[in-house]
Amino acid sequence: MTAGAVHAQTPTISDSLALDGTIRAVLDANPAITTLEEEVNAAASRVTQTRGAFCPR
Repeated sequence: MTAGAVHAQTPTISDSLALDGTIRAVLDANPAITTLEEEVNAAASRVTQTRGAFCPR
């Protein structure tokens, strides 16, 4: 195994940051994902409201 092959298998910090940025950009640009995130937020709010109905006042 050569030194070049070992270096190719080791990710660098800048590669990781570039990948994270790319993933975030793709997720932000996809309207279907944004819609699903909002549906999850709405469902979480309904769960909180429903739980609140069982709490004593």
